[in-house]
Amino acid sequence: MSRLAQLTHFHDRAEAQKITKAAYALNRSVTRPLEALSYERLSTVNEAQAVSAIRYLRTRRLEHQDRIFFATDVKEDLAFKRVPYKRFEEAVRQLGLAIGMLSQRPEEDYQEGPDNLWRLPGREFLVIECKNEAGSEEGIKKRDLGQLGQSIEWFKDRYGDTEPFIPIIIHPLSYVGPQATAIPDCRVIDGHRLRLLRDSFLDFVKAANEEVLGDPAAVHQQLATHNLTADRFIDAFTVPLA
Repeated sequence: MSRLAQLTHFHDRAEAQKITKAAYALNRSVTRPLEALSYERLSTVNEAQAVSAIRYLRTRRLEHQDRIFFATDVKEDLAFKRVPYKRFEEAVRQLGLAIGMLSQRPEEDYQEGPDNLWRLPGREFLVIECKNEAGSEEGIKKRDLGQLGQSIEWFKDRYGDTEPFIPIIIHPLSYVGPQATAIPDCRVIDGHRLRLLRDSFLDFVKAANEEVLGDPAAVHQQLATHNLTADRFIDAFTVPLA
């Protein structure tokens, strides 16, 4: 489809942009359209988390060893400081999908909103700002928490005041820096919790062999064992902002 857009561009630029938009909606690695895409809200989750995880893992990675390679790449990209922020944010998106969440990158794909947005099956949204390149030892900066505050306002504007959500910042530290103001109910995936999450995700994918993937109940059990179910994720991998 991307190649078709290139050929169409020579005689119909408007149509070429329509094709480019359609291609980009299917595959974020192709050429970005000149005009911003209209934001598409995450839909209501109508299937069990384990079923969503099976569908994603099976359609994206055909063999168990390939899925392990995929999970290893995601784990390596979920690192502070040494990984470029765009790779880090994409790893957050893919991890969410692979454990059965709805997951997107509004700021990257639509030029608005938070770095990452998850919808937990049957539960709340996670409004996520990623600060993996942060280098301050004095706590989370005022600017970083300000960006999370803006993302919260964006979420309320797009989804209304009645949808439940949890604001999350991924940062090496878990406490507020000088002159910064804490955000109510904010949670942090700090250095320790990120390591736990990385390891749990890889261990889950290793456990999800072909036999396990053939049984949603077994996949749910593995998600629960590794604290990746919607009801366990927050307590296992985040802490309150101090």
